[in-house]
Amino acid sequence: MSVAQVTEEIARMTEDEQFYIAAFIQHLVDVRDPNHSAAIAAANQRMDNGQKVSFEELIERHEALERQGK
Repeated sequence: MSVAQVTEEIARMTEDEQFYIAAFIQHLVDVRDPNHSAAIAAANQRMDNGQKVSFEELIERHEALERQGK
């Protein structure tokens, strides 16, 4: 399948299907990045050190951003 055929097929997909395709492509980019595992490990270490937010705080932040139109 050519790039043109792939892009035409993606253009015909639903928004949900396109979102899945975008996430899959990002996954491929991530797994090919030699620094990806180190970045994940560093993020996990920051969380282990207490740098994280609760689910409730995340929801509050999201709602505040929505109210701001972001």
